[in-house]
Amino acid sequence: LTTQTPINHPYQSAKIIQNHEIIGVIAKIHPKVIQELDLFESYYAEIDASKLKRPTMLLKPFSIYPSSVRDLTLIIDENTAFSGIKKALKDAQIPNLSEILPLDIFKESDNTIALSVRCVIHSLEKTLNDEEVNSAVQKALEILEKEFNARLKG
Repeated sequence: LTTQTPINHPYQSAKIIQNHEIIGVIAKIHPKVIQELDLFESYYAEIDASKLKRPTMLLKPFSIYPSSVRDLTLIIDENTAFSGIKKALKDAQIPNLSEILPLDIFKESDNTIALSVRCVIHSLEKTLNDEEVNSAVQKALEILEKEFNARLKG
């Protein structure tokens, strides 16, 4: 694949590169070719599909057991980002806490906000009882209190 062909415009063509390898070309058709073939302004692209990097598929086991959901409203500093909360809980590797999602946010006082989050708790091996679900939520709250001085609203 090259950009230097008689059909390509000499100054309006580009290589398509992936991982330092040319996998294609995109170019405006040379004005002489356009004139000879009585065409309108035209472009073309050529891509070697065999060289396209396909994304790695990440497969996770699918649970046949139901999830439990707990919605929590946390009082936190207004400068605390949800991404930090999510990362802290992910890094803590709390058993059975599979997901945390933002639900709502509103101003509480001058420097605090109320952030509502949804905790999704489930197991790949069994249906969790209330004690196991509450334990995961409690561990999450302890981490959030320690790292972000967060507290439950109400």
